[in-house]
Parts: sequence; structure tokens; C-alpha cells
Amino acid sequence: MTSETFCILPWVHAATLTDGNVHLCCVSSGGSGVNLNEHTLADYWNSQFVKDVRRRMLAGKRVTACQHCYRLEEHGYKSHRLVENEVWQKKCGEEVLQQLIGKTAADGTLDAAVQYLDLRLGNTCNLQCIMCQPHESSRWLPTARQISDLCQDRELKDDWTFKANINTSHFEWYHNPAFWSNLKTFLPHVKEIALAGGEPFLIKEQFTFVKACCEMGEASHIRLRYHTNATVFPEEMIPYWEQFEQVHFFVSLDGIGDVAHYVRHPSQWQEIETNIRRFDGLGKTPSRIFTSRLTRSISPAFPKFLTGRRRVICEIVNVSATCRITCTPVWYFTRHTRAFVFFLSTTSKSSPRRSENIWKNGWPGKLLII
Repeated sequence: MTSETFCILPWVHAATLTDGNVHLCCVSSGGSGVNLNEHTLADYWNSQFVKDVRRRMLAGKRVTACQHCYRLEEHGYKSHRLVENEVWQKKCGEEVLQQLIGKTAADGTLDAAVQYLDLRLGNTCNLQCIMCQPHESSRWLPTARQISDLCQDRELKDDWTFKANINTSHFEWYHNPAFWSNLKTFLPHVKEIALAGGEPFLIKEQFTFVKACCEMGEASHIRLRYHTNATVFPEEMIPYWEQFEQVHFFVSLDGIGDVAHYVRHPSQWQEIETNIRRFDGLGKTPSRIFTSRLTRSISPAFPKFLTGRRRVICEIVNVSATCRITCTPVWYFTRHTRAFVFFLSTTSKSSPRRSENIWKNGWPGKLLII
């Protein structure tokens, strides 16, 4: 676990992209050669790609797909690799993890099942957020094609042509009943499932799957996590959510009122606020965590809005801040976003002077910078 290349995720985790490609995690690059349009998660778990990754990591060698983390660490940042190693060591303990790693054969085959799944269920979405593109939002596709046609600048035209040039059928792999049937075979061993999109609450198949987790008696040992834009609140799922060990709702939000409407177009703030209040009223098992991209357009009133929800987050997930922040380039910062970071540093009981170091050190035990 102290190796400069080792990551626990190839022993516990699989992540999908919206087009069905299966990756080591949400920040890894390249491809595994496994796509859920043609394959299953079982095909991925001990594929030649994953076996080679495990062997290289155990030998202390770098993995090409993991360059994102290596680059962050070289510049003094806390990478996804380091965070996940810490999280799983805290969850399971060093002895259990060493026993798991010890189940790896000489060729990299692992005699243990996947425990943590990150499922990006296609690109179906009802919003056209300014930071997004067709691969993550189906609503962006017509506009992307228009931009590609209208662009005069060659670089911009090439960029938008690439974004618009997608085969929509590749993003519908989650309609395949065989995928869900195969997924259910992993449930006895799964500890955590993240459901995203697109907008996961528009995906009817995942509701059926969540209900199946309960009907099979497997929900009580699973932590369920949704990444949602809070424009939809499926009230009928409340009795099922209550059966899971934990349910987390990661709400993507950058501002309130007109700012929310502009950044995450064409959302209606009143609808989002109403749904957030519904999430707030779900009781102690579910928790709400707000995520933001910290764009130039972030609302100066956003911190005030979050203040009223700090108690709920503290009470349920034992952190003092209400946001996870995606690592956005520094040039996105404006007066309001700097103020927002300062607000988070004060709510996390850190010295305000430490806010200038958050991109390198984070808030240990308080706010996770990912």
C-alpha cells in the first residue's frame, strides 16, 4: 500500500463510461478493451487488461492508464489513487486488504469479486450544462452539431465536430437485460454502487435494479450513491432507499436562482430547491452532498444557501463542509469562487490561511478535493 504505483481499485472496483466502456476508475485513461455493448462486467473483471494492471502494480511498475494520478502526485497534489488507498484501508484494515491482494495469481487473475461499482448509465439527460458535452448529456447533441456547422475557427470546429460525432446507439447499453442479470450475480459481494449518467433518475432500469437489490435481500450491506442534478425526485423509491446501508445524493449545483438556470440550462431553480428540501427530509440514512464545478458563473449567494444545510451533512456523514470540489484549473477562479473556497475553509474549522493550500493538501478529514 506504500508503493508509489499501487492502487487498490483494480482489486475492488470497476467503472463504466456513458458509452459502455469499462475503465479502472473514473479518472483512468485509455480503454480496457471491454465495452458493455458487447461484453459483461464479468468479462472485464479478470480480463487480460486488468490482470496486466494488477501484475504491474504488484511489481512496482507504472500503469499507462494511471498517468492522471501520477502527474498530480509529481506536482504535490493528492491523487485519486492516494485517496482511494486511504479510504479502503480505513474501511477494511491493512490485514483484510493484504489477504485480498494475496488472492492474486501469478498471471494477475483475482479470486475475489468486485466490491465497488461506478455505473455511468448512458448520456440521457434533461439539462444542457455549460461545462458539459454530448458524451455526458443527450440534450447537448443537437446544439453541438449546430456549433460544429457554424464554427469558422478550425480548432473550435474540430473540437465540436469530435464532440458531436457520436453513435447514439452506443449510449444505450443499459437497456440490455443481460447487463442487469450479470450485475445481480455480483450483489452478494458488492459494498458500494454509484449511479450516474446523464441523469440517473431518468433511467427506469436502475429503479428496477434498486428494487431487485431489496427483493434479493442484498441492500442492507450496500452503500448506494447517486449523482443527480436534482431536477427529478422519484418519491416512490423512498421505501427502497431506506433498506440500504447508506444512500448518498451527490447534487450537482453551482448557484441559485438565475445562475443555476444559466449554468445548468434549462433547469428551474424553484424545482431544484423543492427537490433538495425533499432530500433533506428523508431522515438519517440518506445524506446530501453538494458538488460544484466552480465555474466563472458561480453564484455569490451560493455559500449562504449551503449554510443552512451544513448541519445535515455534519450529522450524517461526519464532515464539516458541504461540498466536494472537482479540481478545476486555477484560471477559473474569480472573486466569488475565491470567496466560496474561503467559506468552505471556515466551515471546516481550518485556518483561513490554509485555504491557499487546498489544491495540494485538501482538508484532512474535513473536505476531500477530488
